[in-house]
Amino acid sequence: QFNKYTQQKSTTISLVKGERYYIEAKYKEGGGGDNLAVAWESATMPLQVIGPEHIFMWLPEPCTEDSQCNDGLFCTTDSCNLGTGLCESSAIEGCVNGAFLETWWDVPYTTSAERTSINTLKALATYPNTPDESLTLTNVLETPTNRAEDYGSRILTYIIPPATGTY
Repeated sequence: QFNKYTQQKSTTISLVKGERYYIEAKYKEGGGGDNLAVAWESATMPLQVIGPEHIFMWLPEPCTEDSQCNDGLFCTTDSCNLGTGLCESSAIEGCVNGAFLETWWDVPYTTSAERTSINTLKALATYPNTPDESLTLTNVLETPTNRAEDYGSRILTYIIPPATGTY
């Protein structure tokens, strides 16, 4: 249900094919069903959850030559962009990449408004550096559904759009 609430959608942004963009999605569950998914759409692509061919867990490093670029992922080819001075990766078709999913269980609250507030997650002494659980999402940019009650999660990854355009 990507269109149930207006706050579920961000403003449109322009993305360039092949460029890497950092994204982070935060979620605070407060009872009932739960799910966090990150989707995109463009003029040439219908609304869809971002798939594994577009997500990467590696931050570009500075470089001066190709030999300095190795993200350690077998699903990418790496090279040095001499114009930017940063390593770049290209997805190898058919390979699986991923995203980090971090979760903090049993987030305390005192009022019903706090139960679903992202601020209760951010107020934890262990947030953001020490999650209770860290997993790797390797299919799509979506968490498992109905995991528990009163927890908070965040997804961290880099995306590479398939085409230049407004998303």
